[in-house]
Formats: sequence, C-alpha cells, structure tokens
Amino acid sequence: MKRTILIPTDFSVESLNLVKHTLANAGDDKLHFVLTHCRFLSDCPIDLLYFSKTELLQSLKTPEFKKTCKALRQSYSADKVLIKTELFTGLNQAAFNAFIDGNQIDEAVIPKRYNPRLNRQPSFNPIPFIRKSRLKITEVSLGAKQNSQGNQSLTLLPNGFLRA
Repeated sequence: MKRTILIPTDFSVESLNLVKHTLANAGDDKLHFVLTHCRFLSDCPIDLLYFSKTELLQSLKTPEFKKTCKALRQSYSADKVLIKTELFTGLNQAAFNAFIDGNQIDEAVIPKRYNPRLNRQPSFNPIPFIRKSRLKITEVSLGAKQNSQGNQSLTLLPNGFLRA
C-alpha cells in the first residue's frame, strides 16, 4: 500500500528521526515522505518577482541534512521510499488544506514536543495547521537518545554515515 506522509522539518538532522521511525514501523508499505517547511513570503513585489522555491529550499538545507537525506535514500530502494521537500507559504487553514490535496498527503507524523529551530525570521511552526487538518496524525515521542520504541535517534557521523 502506498502512503504519502507529511513530516514538518526545520532542516535539522533531528527532524529526520521521524522519517526513520516511520520507516521502522512501515512494514511492506511504499512510503512517499513530504518534508514540509513553512515560511511567510515577503510582501515586496521585487522579492516576489525573483522568488525561487528551489533556491530557497537549497539555501535552507544544511550540509548535514543533505548528507542524512542522501544516506536514508541509499538505505532503501527507490520503489519503497521517496523523500521530497516542499515549501508551504500559505497564511490560513484553507491554503494548508489545498497544499495537502495538491500533494496527495494521507497522514502526518509529528513529534509530541516540536520545537523547530526557527532561527530564520519568516519561518513558522506548521503543527497548528496539521492538527486542524483532516490528516490521520501519528505523534511520536523522540528523546535525545531513544524514542518510545527503544530505537535510537539518527546521528550523522563525520564520514557521512548514519549512526542509528
């Protein structure tokens, strides 16, 4: 069965622990992950004229995040796992629901305690929109070292490998 799963991300390696947790509990399901970052767009017409979603997403991704995503993709076949990043720039629940429909998202996996690193001024927390949506929501407790299932968190090693 194919499942499309929304996971909020702040482009930290820690946010990818939700992907790892979901993969560990997926069984034979084909998983399509939509890592979503929420951001307010500028009101300046010049900024909007030269806005590029691809360039913005690339500038937000840290090198560690890119390496960890690459390692996750290489750990599973492309038939089983697809990971993509998306940018939500809407301002209300109706826009978020349209985003969900447009990306054909079935469910969301969110941490019980989500404290995104929103060190970039125009970013915002998507959890209120996710909670009000029609999505099936799975909340996961992920501690610093282990989650509730006893699985360890992902850690990116200097050589580019993942420690699980």
